[in-house]
Amino acid sequence: MFIYIILCVLVTAISIFVAILVANMNKFKEMNTKISIAEDDANQLLQKKLDLLININECVNKKIKDKENDLSSVIELKATNLDKFQLNTELSKYDKTILELTDFNKDIEYNDDELEIFDELADTSIKCLSVEKYYNDNVTKYNSLVKAFPASFVAKLKHYKSKVLFTNEKEEIFEILKK
Repeated sequence: MFIYIILCVLVTAISIFVAILVANMNKFKEMNTKISIAEDDANQLLQKKLDLLININECVNKKIKDKENDLSSVIELKATNLDKFQLNTELSKYDKTILELTDFNKDIEYNDDELEIFDELADTSIKCLSVEKYYNDNVTKYNSLVKAFPASFVAKLKHYKSKVLFTNEKEEIFEILKK
């Protein structure tokens, strides 16, 4: 009778352990799927943003002859193999530069096609921020799973590592100001 009770307890404990493992594996699958979708969306949006910035570069350079504000190096980004994080950072710099140039030179007239490109860039930038937030939210949850027991056990079994977040310049500025 005693052996039967020990056996039942052991089977129950193993069943609970397996159920917890399966539940955590499913959480990892779900998080990986969400992160993968966000990465694909981010890559598409960043390529679209790069193309728009190249088009805007041509428009702006025709109208502003200041070589100090030349944005032609944005074209070189097309040939580089930057990862999505580096590309996002570089495109944000060009985005800001173009905003500064166009705000500083308000007397320049743009035709409807050029204004449409500016509007599309603004829309794409907003979508990029949205995808970036979605990605960061899911990566934060994923990274928590990697570190927290019992999910950390699954992470070690499956060789899951913590993932990198998109950096948000507002957060970086806030950190600088806190110091």
